[in-house]
Amino acid sequence: MVNGNISVGTGVTFEKFDNGDYFFDGLMLFNNQLVTNLNQVAFNQTRLYNYGAELNINDCEFYDCIGINSYSGDVTISNIEEDHCINTGFNLTDQDGELFNIVTITDCYFKGDNTFYHSAVNIDSYRNFSIENNTINNCYFGMQLWHSGWGLSGNQNIFNNEIFNCQSSGIEAFNSLASISSNYIFNNNNGIRLYDNEVNYITNNDSYEVYASAGSFPWYFRNNAIIDEDNLGNPDDPMVYYEPPSGGSQLIDVRYNCWTNNDNFDPAEDLYPSGYMVNPTWCPGGGGEKSSEVALQTFLDGEEYFKNEEYADAKTTFESVVELYSKTQYASAAMKKLFALEHFTDNDYSTLKQYYETNDSIQADTVLTKLATFLSNKCEIELENWQTAIDHFEDIIDNPESTEDSIFAIIDLGNTYLLMGDNTGRGTARGRMLQYIPKSREKFAARRNYLLSLLPVAKTGKNRTTCLKHYRQGYCYKMPPTHSLIQPP
Repeated sequence: MVNGNISVGTGVTFEKFDNGDYFFDGLMLFNNQLVTNLNQVAFNQTRLYNYGAELNINDCEFYDCIGINSYSGDVTISNIEEDHCINTGFNLTDQDGELFNIVTITDCYFKGDNTFYHSAVNIDSYRNFSIENNTINNCYFGMQLWHSGWGLSGNQNIFNNEIFNCQSSGIEAFNSLASISSNYIFNNNNGIRLYDNEVNYITNNDSYEVYASAGSFPWYFRNNAIIDEDNLGNPDDPMVYYEPPSGGSQLIDVRYNCWTNNDNFDPAEDLYPSGYMVNPTWCPGGGGEKSSEVALQTFLDGEEYFKNEEYADAKTTFESVVELYSKTQYASAAMKKLFALEHFTDNDYSTLKQYYETNDSIQADTVLTKLATFLSNKCEIELENWQTAIDHFEDIIDNPESTEDSIFAIIDLGNTYLLMGDNTGRGTARGRMLQYIPKSREKFAARRNYLLSLLPVAKTGKNRTTCLKHYRQGYCYKMPPTHSLIQPP
């Protein structure tokens, strides 16, 4: 336990003392000003906890450590060689949600076995991250993002990673912003799963399957090789599965992608549900131009302004996408970008909330109106109007439009209590549904993963809906066979 300073030399090993069935908590860094550098250090069945300002891990070894945990500051993890990180996941949470804190993970090899039911990389509440040139093999989850990426545009990158043999998903993201590009994602139970109003830029991937919940389909989905030679088609096993927003009428743009080498590809069978723009297609080496659609180009202009820190121009441009192209998926993406941008402009969430609730273009469209309700409540959380946010989530749980809405509201409600720093329900803000107050971050994460394992509901409809109903009552013992590894917490 370190409350002051520490210096760790190369060649040091942290390990437990005997062969018992426990883990040595190991290195616990409690000084919030501490900068810790670990270079060529080994951890053997030993955990690490960091609460400092900066943690740098380079060329280290981790064997059966289960979790390496950091809760604040900048984190850099680099140059972990193959077979030097076995059955160890990195759980990185920014408890304070600082605007410029960043996670950087590069040139690492993460490997699990059939007993490792954790994620190799688990990022929570970081506004900025860069995960590049890594390999993830045989973990339960490859990467998971939670409430992350709402920082300066261009600093949310998942690039050139190879993710395979994961028993659940290669990449999962919940209420996060990310650019997911040039990755090779294969031989996983699911390729990419996006939940709860994601906005992602996905391009140049080899991926076996994409699942996106309502309002979460990527705003830019180009140059992907989506390969699934033995898919069974709709409704149980499509190549892309999207839960459209209720009452929505937007066409989903999936042009310039490669579909099982374009042989035997039938959009009516392989894309769920209907309503996709497919042609022209693209395959590696086959050329193909990116769309010149005006709405897309306008959105990209806003992205460029945001990346270049020209915030006023970015705001005007994103607002114009909402005004002029409200029937496209780029309008939804622009609304989400306006929320991320507010940190860098007026930091006035009351006015932003009013914009979402009163803008004529938004209110005239069913899909945008529902998204506006979601984003307005995020504004309430930024304003620390905790009771309003709690009431909102509990209302959804009581009267959900869909099972997905109920699942997401349960997760968001628990996360709100964590943001409050109150895991007792005894604070000034308190809801009626005390069963959803997390006892700890670890138990909250287990509940969250379990609930998301129920999706998509339509695959085994009745069983999962019944299971969720029983879960609300405190029990659920039967799961579909493909999800038997995740148990209800």
